[in-house]
Amino acid sequence: HRPLDDAYLANTIAMSPDGVVALGSAGHRGGRGQVWLLSAAKPCQGERVIIPDDVVVTVEGSDTDRYFGNTAVWIPDFTGAGTAALAINANFTGAGGVERGAIYIWESPLEGEGSLISEDADLIVIGDSDGSRLTRLAPAIAMSGETDLILTQTATSSGGLVVGRVPAGFSSGTLSEVSIGGIMSESTDRAATAEVIGDANRSGEASIVAGVWTPGMWSLSDLEGFVEEKDAQITFDWSLEGEWLTRIVPAGDMDYDGRNDLLLLAEDWPSTREQGRIGLLIADELNEFGLNDLENVRFIASGESPGDSFGYLAIPVGDFDRDGRQDIAVSAYGTDSSGASTGSVYLLPSPWRMPE
Repeated sequence: HRPLDDAYLANTIAMSPDGVVALGSAGHRGGRGQVWLLSAAKPCQGERVIIPDDVVVTVEGSDTDRYFGNTAVWIPDFTGAGTAALAINANFTGAGGVERGAIYIWESPLEGEGSLISEDADLIVIGDSDGSRLTRLAPAIAMSGETDLILTQTATSSGGLVVGRVPAGFSSGTLSEVSIGGIMSESTDRAATAEVIGDANRSGEASIVAGVWTPGMWSLSDLEGFVEEKDAQITFDWSLEGEWLTRIVPAGDMDYDGRNDLLLLAEDWPSTREQGRIGLLIADELNEFGLNDLENVRFIASGESPGDSFGYLAIPVGDFDRDGRQDIAVSAYGTDSSGASTGSVYLLPSPWRMPE
């Protein structure tokens, strides 16, 4: 990419089933934010991608200080037409209030003629109230085979909805208006997170890791109604004093045992320097009846310098370099690789090689 100071390149990275990469830069243009859609062909062949030269479609926020492109997610066959929809978050958007946050969904984003604007999205979900910060979205496959959406509000009033389950075919509205179930929390801290991690607890459907300071694991069917965060049986935390987990995400089958493993992310570690740290929790070591602690996992990687925020995002990319080991792409949006806070992406290999 061309150096863009404070652009936070790689604030989000997502690849569609047919090889289109959504690369977000939430800080671009003074916080207005952009997401660039480009082919994965060049980087997969070891070639350098230049922005904006190699961009197919540019999607941009409509106002300043919205941080459009904070997250982006492809939703496989969301409409049943055989194509992937694209969802993009602007976590500071006003959308009729103050810092409500919004999720914008395009059913066919590649049909755009070079550029799209957030307000032109086919579907829009906004946060429930001022300051709720609707920030994340993940697709989840139900037992019926349909794709539901899991949406997260980072901050709500005490007793409010932090995670909502939204079925396919919904209309635009607030998160509470479009949700059929979800997770309620008594906390008012701005630290809620939710991730879809596959069938981690072997229930035959998607599992959800969600919560505020101590996320819990749920099956998708648990969210057919509304549940209390405190009732989760499987939980995740970091017992190191003054530190906390920021996300728990799927790692894929890193050790080739047929089960999905988990990454525990702490982009703010240590709390005074925000260098960033991640840990790998393999499925065989998951405590299914209590707490899972980052202090007890076997494999850990850390950022190089204060302010890197290493581990803001991490996604499994398969055996990317064909060395027989599963790889993980990890973003560190605060690195000074090509200028102030231009950001970096690192490729980390698994400790295990594919069995012969």
